[in-house]
Amino acid sequence: MAISLMSPSRVSPVRIALLLTALMPIVAACDKDESASAATEMSEPEVTVVTIKPEARAVIRRLPGRIAAMPVAEVRPRVSGIVVERLLHQGSEVKAGDPLYRIDPKPFEIEVLSNEAALAKAEAKLRQALRQAQRMSYLAKKQHCIRGGE
Repeated sequence: MAISLMSPSRVSPVRIALLLTALMPIVAACDKDESASAATEMSEPEVTVVTIKPEARAVIRRLPGRIAAMPVAEVRPRVSGIVVERLLHQGSEVKAGDPLYRIDPKPFEIEVLSNEAALAKAEAKLRQALRQAQRMSYLAKKQHCIRGGE
């Protein structure tokens, strides 16, 4: 049983591709005569001329880079304590003597009161020692007078 290439029941994409490949040289040969005549009809291309003049121009260079922060300053406390409030704002300018933080004052107030009490106690002991020294001096003079009178 013979099957023709064009039977609608058995046409596959591979057969269509083979048929088109075989017909390509024939179709290309038809165009050769027209393209050859078109090439002879083409004239020379137009050329424009530009005169270059020297001009001063600003040289701008854009270079990729990264920005680094200024040197970081370390903030060290003079005393220890619990920070109650932060007065320093990130990135703001700080001058010598500016308060940066507020520390809980209660421990320091207690220490001041304790030191004042110790000072008052020492002053009381000094006054007592001075009175004792005066008394001893008075008694020593009195006894010297009593012995010296014998």
